Amino acid sequence: MLVRMRWSLILFAGLLATAATAADFRREISADTWSRPRAGEVLVELEALRATVRDWTRTVNGRIEVRHPGGEEGSLWAAELRDWLVALGVPSKKVVTVPGYARSDAIGLIVRNAERP
Repeated sequence: MLVRMRWSLILFAGLLATAATAADFRREISADTWSRPRAGEVLVELEALRATVRDWTRTVNGRIEVRHPGGEEGSLWAAELRDWLVALGVPSKKVVTVPGYARSDAIGLIVRNAERP
């Protein structure tokens, strides 16, 4: 009986961990992709951007985190991407930029519930 309870607890903890991470939607845009000429028509064709906006619309109290490489170049990249998200209809208060992305050649887009840390 104790073994069955232990397995039940392990299974339950695994389900909780899966539920916590399943609520976040993660995408990346590479520097090569971003370096192409940018216009509204081109940006809406970027799968990562389109999927991010779609996931944001489906997330209750959602926010979009723009994770960018540090430094001036990364900050400028994130600010431009944030401006495009706003131009595509995402309220500015729902988009936050976060420096320190692990990759220097990409920017990360994360959709999550704003009530979660």
